[in-house]
Amino acid sequence: GIPVIFPWFGARTKNEFSDRTDGPAHGFARTSQWSVVSTALQKEDLVIVLKLKPTAISRELGFDQFTVLYEVTLGKELNLSLRMVNNSAKAMQFEEAFHTYLAVADVRDVSLVGLKDVHYFDKTDNLSKKIEIEPLRLSSETDRLYINTASTVTLHEDTAQRQITLSKEDSATTVVWNPWAEASAKMADMEPDGWQRMVCVETANAGVNAIVLGPGQSHTMQATISIDSN
Repeated sequence: GIPVIFPWFGARTKNEFSDRTDGPAHGFARTSQWSVVSTALQKEDLVIVLKLKPTAISRELGFDQFTVLYEVTLGKELNLSLRMVNNSAKAMQFEEAFHTYLAVADVRDVSLVGLKDVHYFDKTDNLSKKIEIEPLRLSSETDRLYINTASTVTLHEDTAQRQITLSKEDSATTVVWNPWAEASAKMADMEPDGWQRMVCVETANAGVNAIVLGPGQSHTMQATISIDSN
């Protein structure tokens, strides 16, 4: 699945536009009721457009003048587009991500290519700033925010003999996450061995790459996911 993260990533933190730190992890969008704008067939693709407007919950959290449009195109590729519009008379800051859970046969047989020499913050090591050496192979709990990168990432899966390619536009952050055994055992919404069959490679704008929009401005983040089986 792909939970939509907005308007903050992880725990809410202060910024130059707001001192507030309250609210659920990863914001309110992923648990909000979206409305269906349209569904249509375009040749062989199914295109679904959803809209999120302010709700009682978002207003309580200080977000009361915005529109988010989420367009999903299902075909030979999966195309995702998230457009945020600031409808207020003041500038605002937000973070966003497609929290992309990728199903794999065994995460220990996965390698990720495309992040060589990219700096990242390691959330499992007190947010230490490090630099990636390829290929990335996961061998323990992994929670990394790769910053200032627009690179395409390719997931190679040895067991299934396939690769998944994730490209993006107007996204400067890539997140790689897997909770591994100990952390997943504490998660109510994941089976004890569920960590073995997934990895998140997320298109995002988070942390130092948070987006600032002036009054009336908009921003669109896009991701494309494709699979090539050998």
